[in-house]
Amino acid sequence: MLFSGVFFFCGHGRFHTDKIDLRMPTNDRTPLVAMIANYPKGTGYAWWLMERLWNEIAAAAADKGWQSVIVYPVDSVDDDTAKTSANSSRLGAFLSRGSIRDVIGIYSLVRQLNIHGIYLTDHPFFSWKYLILRLSGVRSIVVHDHTPGDRPPVTGIRGLVKRLLNTLPWITATLYIAISPLMRQRHILNARIPPSRIVTVTNGIIARDTLPNARELLLEKFGLSPDCYIVYLHPLPHNRWSRWFAGIAP
Repeated sequence: MLFSGVFFFCGHGRFHTDKIDLRMPTNDRTPLVAMIANYPKGTGYAWWLMERLWNEIAAAAADKGWQSVIVYPVDSVDDDTAKTSANSSRLGAFLSRGSIRDVIGIYSLVRQLNIHGIYLTDHPFFSWKYLILRLSGVRSIVVHDHTPGDRPPVTGIRGLVKRLLNTLPWITATLYIAISPLMRQRHILNARIPPSRIVTVTNGIIARDTLPNARELLLEKFGLSPDCYIVYLHPLPHNRWSRWFAGIAP
């Protein structure tokens, strides 16, 4: 199963574009992995995580002799990415807001680029669009769900319907990735996805060389007594304090 063993290595290293050939495929007979980005290049704090995931997927694809491409939204490409994603961006547009009118174009695009695998983030668990992709030649679809929140179990008739829908291979993903054991349980009990098609991959944390006296430095910095603890929370870790903390502690 495509990608089933890739994501367990995603917690290490930074994304470097020189490791990945991001040019549009030049050999239409070579299988291609398309990684669909939901937002423009460089948007938001989460892209550091996403880029590392894409890096691991692209590296695994290269090991198999496959090509790979990151598909940014069609209306957000800049001069650097226009050449790499002008055509393939139609695929992302189709998945986000496409209609029946786009089916023929998507079929031609998938066949032209020889897309065998698609990696999606926070996309629906089942969709008629997955059927179109599979009929076009896509063999594996992976949905990596990062959406937060607790959701109640779905039972009764509604739960039965969701369970039946998630057993239909044509309109569902090949593999689902949960970010924690709790979210995996949510997928099983709320989305009613078969457990055998869900894997858990926790978000990676970059290992840093922690200073031996990091705790003492922090306590001294804030004028706190030795028995105090510091808990730092910030939704966008890009400001001055974030960089300062990262410099002395993991």
